[in-house]
Amino acid sequence: VLRAGMLVSEFQTGLKSGDKVITTGGIYGRITRVNDTSVQLEIADKVRIEVARAAVGGYQGQEPVVQDSGTI
Repeated sequence: VLRAGMLVSEFQTGLKSGDKVITTGGIYGRITRVNDTSVQLEIADKVRIEVARAAVGGYQGQEPVVQDSGTI
């Protein structure tokens, strides 16, 4: 469990502008801005949203880095 937490932390710390990601809620977007606690995603042409870094689950087209807890 500790190793998985380290992977998630490294992933979220390494997020940068231009990365194509998917959020834990299933939203696909491209990172346009990064700050300490959140990232801005462009989800459509000229449509941007701000989400917490912790809400970014992985890169598009790859297995998620942040695993779903399985709770409803």
